[in-house]
Amino acid sequence: MWELMTRRDVFPGMLGFQIAIEVGTKGLRPELPSEEECPITEMSALMQRAWAEDPHARPSFSEIVAEMESILEVRGEGSKADVDVDVVSVRIVWDRDSEID
Repeated sequence: MWELMTRRDVFPGMLGFQIAIEVGTKGLRPELPSEEECPITEMSALMQRAWAEDPHARPSFSEIVAEMESILEVRGEGSKADVDVDVVSVRIVWDRDSEID
């Protein structure tokens, strides 16, 4: 979600396995995006819940997509056009990943 909202690499210069080790052993989490990068505060809160250390406390991908759509619906126009593409991206990634299981 962080990368979708900011359109940047979350940990530039780090390989996937390095990120996994840092997350798993040291609790590495990204800094919340700035208000300029993510003006929708509800999205920042959703990201934080998705980063919960306890995997059972994290929302599922379907819950994330539903909440993102709900946030955009409630907010009306504002920055909806910018984020709609990202909601679709999450759904595409989720659909692809769910086929693997």
